[in-house]
Amino acid sequence: MVAAALLAQAPAHRPAPLPPPPPLQAQQPIQAADARLRQQGWRPDAEQSPSGFERELAGNGLASLAACSGTGQGFCRYDYRRGPQRLLLITVPGPRASGGAGDGRVLRWQLESAPLP
Repeated sequence: MVAAALLAQAPAHRPAPLPPPPPLQAQQPIQAADARLRQQGWRPDAEQSPSGFERELAGNGLASLAACSGTGQGFCRYDYRRGPQRLLLITVPGPRASGGAGDGRVLRWQLESAPLP
Protein backbone atom coordinates (compact mmCIF):
# COMPACT_ATOMS: atom_id res chain seq x y z
CA MET A 1 0.00 0.00 0.00
CA VAL A 2 2.90 2.38 0.75
CA ALA A 3 4.44 1.58 -2.64
CA ALA A 4 1.15 2.39 -4.38
CA ALA A 5 0.94 5.73 -2.54
CA LEU A 6 4.53 6.59 -3.55
CA LEU A 7 3.82 5.72 -7.17
CA ALA A 8 0.72 7.88 -7.14
CA GLN A 9 2.82 10.84 -5.92
CA ALA A 10 5.64 10.30 -8.41
CA PRO A 11 5.52 12.62 -11.41
CA ALA A 12 4.30 10.88 -14.52
CA HIS A 13 6.87 10.60 -17.27
CA ARG A 14 5.54 12.51 -20.21
CA PRO A 15 7.31 12.43 -23.56
CA ALA A 16 8.43 15.79 -24.88
CA PRO A 17 5.87 17.34 -27.20
CA LEU A 18 6.55 16.81 -30.87
CA PRO A 19 7.57 19.90 -32.81
CA PRO A 20 5.13 21.08 -35.46
CA PRO A 21 5.35 19.37 -38.84
CA PRO A 22 7.29 21.15 -41.55
CA PRO A 23 5.24 23.91 -43.25
CA LEU A 24 5.18 22.29 -46.68
CA GLN A 25 2.64 21.81 -49.44
CA ALA A 26 2.79 19.72 -52.59
CA GLN A 27 3.61 21.85 -55.66
CA GLN A 28 5.01 24.65 -53.46
CA PRO A 29 7.97 26.40 -55.17
CA ILE A 30 11.24 25.28 -53.58
CA GLN A 31 12.34 28.86 -52.89
CA ALA A 32 9.13 29.51 -50.90
CA ALA A 33 9.51 26.19 -49.05
CA ASP A 34 13.14 27.04 -48.22
CA ALA A 35 12.15 30.46 -46.84
CA ARG A 36 9.38 29.00 -44.64
CA LEU A 37 11.59 26.20 -43.36
CA ARG A 38 14.35 28.65 -42.40
CA GLN A 39 11.80 30.84 -40.58
CA GLN A 40 10.88 27.80 -38.48
CA GLY A 41 14.45 26.93 -37.54
CA TRP A 42 15.34 24.41 -40.26
CA ARG A 43 18.88 24.74 -41.59
CA PRO A 44 20.37 23.44 -44.84
CA ASP A 45 22.22 20.19 -44.23
CA ALA A 46 23.04 18.61 -47.59
CA GLU A 47 24.49 15.13 -47.16
CA GLN A 48 26.65 15.58 -50.22
CA SER A 49 27.83 18.43 -52.41
CA PRO A 50 26.02 18.67 -55.74
CA SER A 51 28.02 18.87 -58.94
CA GLY A 52 27.95 21.91 -61.19
CA PHE A 53 25.65 19.98 -63.53
CA GLU A 54 23.23 19.30 -60.68
CA ARG A 55 23.30 22.98 -59.65
CA GLU A 56 22.46 23.87 -63.25
CA LEU A 57 19.56 21.39 -63.28
CA ALA A 58 18.20 22.80 -60.01
CA GLY A 59 18.51 26.33 -61.34
CA ASN A 60 18.99 27.86 -57.89
CA GLY A 61 21.76 28.45 -55.39
CA LEU A 62 20.05 26.93 -52.35
CA ALA A 63 22.57 25.53 -49.84
CA SER A 64 20.23 22.64 -49.06
CA LEU A 65 20.56 21.09 -52.54
CA ALA A 66 22.05 17.60 -52.23
CA ALA A 67 21.57 16.09 -55.70
CA CYS A 68 19.58 16.15 -58.94
CA SER A 69 18.71 13.46 -61.43
CA GLY A 70 19.78 14.21 -64.98
CA THR A 71 17.19 11.83 -66.39
CA GLY A 72 13.49 11.10 -66.08
CA GLN A 73 11.38 13.77 -64.40
CA GLY A 74 14.41 15.73 -63.18
CA PHE A 75 14.03 15.08 -59.46
CA CYS A 76 16.18 17.14 -57.07
CA ARG A 77 16.75 16.47 -53.37
CA TYR A 78 17.14 19.09 -50.67
CA ASP A 79 18.24 18.27 -47.09
CA TYR A 80 17.49 20.19 -43.89
CA ARG A 81 18.09 19.68 -40.17
CA ARG A 82 16.47 21.06 -37.03
CA GLY A 83 17.91 19.61 -33.84
CA PRO A 84 17.72 15.81 -34.08
CA GLN A 85 15.25 15.97 -36.98
CA ARG A 86 16.26 15.61 -40.60
CA LEU A 87 14.01 16.60 -43.48
CA LEU A 88 14.46 15.38 -47.05
CA LEU A 89 12.55 17.15 -49.84
CA ILE A 90 12.11 15.93 -53.40
CA THR A 91 11.25 18.41 -56.13
CA VAL A 92 10.31 18.20 -59.80
CA PRO A 93 10.70 20.97 -62.37
CA GLY A 94 7.90 23.52 -62.31
CA PRO A 95 6.05 24.84 -65.34
CA ARG A 96 8.68 27.56 -66.02
CA ALA A 97 11.73 25.43 -65.19
CA SER A 98 12.23 24.00 -68.67
CA GLY A 99 14.47 26.97 -69.48
CA GLY A 100 16.52 26.54 -66.30
CA ALA A 101 14.55 29.09 -64.27
CA GLY A 102 14.92 27.09 -61.05
CA ASP A 103 11.19 26.90 -60.46
CA GLY A 104 11.33 23.45 -58.83
CA ARG A 105 8.16 22.32 -57.06
CA VAL A 106 7.95 20.23 -53.90
CA LEU A 107 6.75 16.75 -54.80
CA ARG A 108 7.15 14.96 -51.46
CA TRP A 109 9.13 15.02 -48.23
CA GLN A 110 10.25 12.71 -45.46
CA LEU A 111 10.88 13.61 -41.85
CA GLU A 112 13.41 11.51 -39.93
CA SER A 113 14.62 11.63 -36.35
CA ALA A 114 18.19 10.93 -35.39
CA PRO A 115 18.60 7.86 -33.17
CA LEU A 116 19.07 8.52 -29.47
CA PRO A 117 22.67 8.06 -28.20
